[in-house]
Amino acid sequence: MTYTSAELMTVVAARELRDGEVVFVGIGLPNLACNLARATHAPNLVLVYESGAVGAVPDRLPVSIGDPSLVTGSLMVCGMADVFQLLLQNGRKDAVVPKAALGAIVAAAPRGTDVRWYPAGHGLTIAAFRDQLDWLSRKLPIRGPAVAGAKTGP
Repeated sequence: MTYTSAELMTVVAARELRDGEVVFVGIGLPNLACNLARATHAPNLVLVYESGAVGAVPDRLPVSIGDPSLVTGSLMVCGMADVFQLLLQNGRKDAVVPKAALGAIVAAAPRGTDVRWYPAGHGLTIAAFRDQLDWLSRKLPIRGPAVAGAKTGP
């Protein structure tokens, strides 16, 4: 039997996902991979769709990010701005976004915004991505294992 490259990528991606992890999902191959993992070895995989469905447990593969199957049984449905509005991260050596623009973004952010700077350029470090997952897991009604190596405070 032969498989397409898309089928192989989907299976490989699904195998990388672990039970209890929080995963951001788009429609297409990422959706297939996440739901394959949930059906085969990671039943507690927490799916956060780009449409704002958090903890979605679709009973069939959604055909779009607006598919009603994403809402039924979800932990929460919200705009993604509601999820991400209070964490700002950037590298101290960013050559893409001018420092004045970064300062203006920080100044315009709502009170209580978590602002974190990293010893990096425009592309952030692994530590920054771990911090994102840790921050998000504390903001959403999701229970699961702690993110190894994540910063847990200011």
